[in-house]
Amino acid sequence: MADGSEASSGVDPKIGEQLARLRALSYPARPSIPCIVPTSYRHHLRELNELNFARFNATLEQRLADFRASLSEQMAQLATSLNERMSQLEVRLSERMSQLEVRFERRLGEQSRWLVGIWITVIGAAVALWFRR
Repeated sequence: MADGSEASSGVDPKIGEQLARLRALSYPARPSIPCIVPTSYRHHLRELNELNFARFNATLEQRLADFRASLSEQMAQLATSLNERMSQLEVRLSERMSQLEVRFERRLGEQSRWLVGIWITVIGAAVALWFRR
């Protein structure tokens, strides 16, 4: 019956053997390593791992502290520079506002003179028309 099932599946047994050999060549066999590690060795590895992590953590904390210090220094420099620029801007703005106030007062004086002149003319014309009747 085994011969009949192979014939019915249509697979040549020689091809299957060749494929098995090709697969064995493409994946070299690894020696089997037992997964059993002695307890003392595990304990030693765990301690070593904890020491390495503590050292890594300390290094990371030191780098983070250095970064924070550098960042604080740069922020202080930026704040100082910003304060200086704001002071300069405030002085320039104050000067410009005083110039605008002077111009506004001058223009308002000129306009007031013209307005008084026009009103005198209008009132004179109204009075002339009043008496002319």
